[in-house]
Amino acid sequence: MARTITIPAVTFDLPVNLQATQEADAKWNGQMIDLSFNVLIDGRVEMLRTPISAGQAKSFLQRLQAALDQAGLGQ
Repeated sequence: MARTITIPAVTFDLPVNLQATQEADAKWNGQMIDLSFNVLIDGRVEMLRTPISAGQAKSFLQRLQAALDQAGLGQ
């Protein structure tokens, strides 16, 4: 069962910056990749989950790899 967490924002066309990510995970569920992020929202650790397709996961992986390369942490 999913919960609704309201994050107040001045405008909806800007990203919401989460101040602390405690952990991130990804698992294959037999059909899609389940991403999960444990983040700190209003002093509480919350788990955010979303399923993404293998294509979306590959694109995300490429963007993560590019960011790691820019940080000097790539392969």
